[in-house]
Amino acid sequence: MDDAELNNTQPETGHDLREHTEGRRADAGGPEIVASQVKSILEYIDNVGLDLTIFLDAVCWGNDCLVADGKVKYERSALMHSNELPRMLERWEKKSP
Repeated sequence: MDDAELNNTQPETGHDLREHTEGRRADAGGPEIVASQVKSILEYIDNVGLDLTIFLDAVCWGNDCLVADGKVKYERSALMHSNELPRMLERWEKKSP
């Protein structure tokens, strides 16, 4: 699917984006399965020469080549409208020195 197709099929509201994440979470399995998947993704990120910080910075408007990319734009929008983001920010604030 190219960017134009993705941009035409992505949900337009925060509610729809939240439903997307909730559906993925329901399909993902339990915490052990998600933990295994996260470890696999982090290993992949490492294998291609990135780390989590570089990846997140690039996805979150830090790489001009990705700002308008349909898939990245969709995932970034899903994150920005997610129920999880406020909770993640609260945890980061509590954990920071």
